[in-house]
Amino acid sequence: MENIKTLLDTMELIHYIEKYKNKILIFVVTGKVYIRDIIPDIIILQSFNIKVMLVIGYSEKIKKYNISELKNEMSEIVLEISSMLKKNNLDPMPSIGTEVFAKDIKTSEYKKVSGFDIETFEFALKNNKIPIIAPIGMNARGKYLKLDEKDVAMELGISFKASTVFFISEVDGVILNGNRMQFLTYKDAKKILANGVIDKNIKEIMSYGVQLIEKGIKEFSILEGKTGNIYKEVLTYDISGTLISKGDDEIIRFADIEDVPSIYLLIKNEMTKNNILPITEDNIENAVDDYIVYEIDSSIVAAGKLNYYENVGEIAKIVTLPRYQGGKKAKSVCLALIEKAKSEKLDYVFGLTVNESMMKLFRKLGFVEVKRESFPEEWKRQYDFERPSKGFRLNLNL
Repeated sequence: MENIKTLLDTMELIHYIEKYKNKILIFVVTGKVYIRDIIPDIIILQSFNIKVMLVIGYSEKIKKYNISELKNEMSEIVLEISSMLKKNNLDPMPSIGTEVFAKDIKTSEYKKVSGFDIETFEFALKNNKIPIIAPIGMNARGKYLKLDEKDVAMELGISFKASTVFFISEVDGVILNGNRMQFLTYKDAKKILANGVIDKNIKEIMSYGVQLIEKGIKEFSILEGKTGNIYKEVLTYDISGTLISKGDDEIIRFADIEDVPSIYLLIKNEMTKNNILPITEDNIENAVDDYIVYEIDSSIVAAGKLNYYENVGEIAKIVTLPRYQGGKKAKSVCLALIEKAKSEKLDYVFGLTVNESMMKLFRKLGFVEVKRESFPEEWKRQYDFERPSKGFRLNLNL
């Protein structure tokens, strides 16, 4: 059993490595203290050829320094971080003003980012170096100017078409009514900001995330600066912090052969919890036409299958990526499977589950709890009745 779990975990890792391979991830890190904690995560990302850029924020202590003092202090911080990375066999590229271009704005403490030395940064990324960027720029006359680290990260994201911008601090995501929100669409985030019921610090971070998405960045992640959080967020199905995504490209569709690995990884997550009976990739591939998938921005986040027994259908293998659970994705997949069954003129559909959340969902969709012995003979011959599942039925021919 342990060998199987190791194999499944490895498959999951390979899936995400392929997803992020050669993608650029930008991290806004608020102070060097968090760098120490995230170095193990950065090492892993770099080892899989995932490109990383670090933008180092000001601590509260030095925010009020004049530009000369600020440059000296940030130089020490960036070089210290570079030294840390070198000791861990990483290849840093310190940037303290000369690769970031800026324009003066007389009315603002923070000046405007006007561009970057694209060639230098591209060379660094191509050669697996990690740019460590201080929020300081240089104008056309060679004068250093103070910049906002968030503006630097935003403009970098736009210029280099970054996949995701991560905000690393002491904040562990968006807390609403005592609950951490694992996933928010751009529209959800806008509504929360408009209602004004969140902590001032979180509101500022969320507002920045919304602005990033409006500028064309696909995803914004709010993570606490703890070892393992970045690894979990990027390379596993586990959840850290809060992810805000544009979420415009949401579709429910029939699965095709290319979806098999993604469907399997969703299902295996529930298999390990004993919520779903074991299944192989070959099983999925042989019946891929019977699956429905829910896709957000080209990533499959939920799926389900319609099994056939004579003129009856079974709603089966309903799975949702943990981050998206509670967001009605499973309900949408179930409704699509029910419509598929209706279009095929089946008499009824049924479902079984040991999961309380799925039981509630079945009831909300109009299913009635029934004895499992009432289901088709063909199904009964292959089912383990010692499994503590409950059966639900929805008539379609009324």
